[in-house]
Amino acid sequence: MKQFENAALQISILSGFLRYPDIYTLPGLLTGFGRACHNRLMKTNLIQKTTEFALHIVEAYVHPGDTVIDATCGNGFDTLRLAEMLRVDAKAGDAADAKAGDPKMISGRLYAFDIQPEAVEATRELLRREGYGAGLPDGAASGQADGADHPGRIGGDSSKAAPGRITVACLGHQQMLSCFEGLESMPEASAIVFNLGYLPGGDKQITTTTETTLDAVRDSLRLLKVNGLLCITMYDGHPEGAEEKRALLHFAEELDSKLWHVSYISMLNQRNAPPEILLITRKR
Repeated sequence: MKQFENAALQISILSGFLRYPDIYTLPGLLTGFGRACHNRLMKTNLIQKTTEFALHIVEAYVHPGDTVIDATCGNGFDTLRLAEMLRVDAKAGDAADAKAGDPKMISGRLYAFDIQPEAVEATRELLRREGYGAGLPDGAASGQADGADHPGRIGGDSSKAAPGRITVACLGHQQMLSCFEGLESMPEASAIVFNLGYLPGGDKQITTTTETTLDAVRDSLRLLKVNGLLCITMYDGHPEGAEEKRALLHFAEELDSKLWHVSYISMLNQRNAPPEILLITRKR
């Protein structure tokens, strides 16, 4: 077990170096921010919490200025983490000194989708509460379920897609491409995140389904840039989730190995159907 813990620690430090190269120099480690980041990475037991493990992997693929997508935003926690990966309002050495309540700015574009209006509103509210409200457009466009066919649709070139850099749309993940209709070109995403199943705290009868998820994954591969990452957290503790996982693994196994690299992470000795992670990256 100690060997596994050491391996997880090495992955943590490597990912930290990729994300924050400046802090792994002596001057960086001497700053408060450097010490805080280093300590956080050193203390994190990556594999105990699958969702955190998945996002930690995603973090190594995302940098400010990138386009990222949360295909199933739920209550917004993954969306918030993606926003934090794109944050640019405070320099690395000054982040620890950023004042509470200051608006947080991102560089790049963040899109989040969910089919349930309550999930969309929860995500928008979480982003506002955590200081990312400046990145959201005003009004009903992009995020509020106002009864339109595609309330999240945007148009024009990417710089004019929405008043903010964060788009939260009430769309099923299989409909995400409709959000980009009218753009001169489809965005190229550095990371696309799926967290399947049902809305935590919501109606457990409303879940992602095999058919729509497969459609959404196919669309996601169209949006993924070279060396970008598609990260899917799967749950097989309910009948639809078990079929969804089976279909996704079969789909991933059939992908052309010259174009795609696939990894599957399972918590082998854990009971009660723990979540598992499917990772797909575009090679060329």
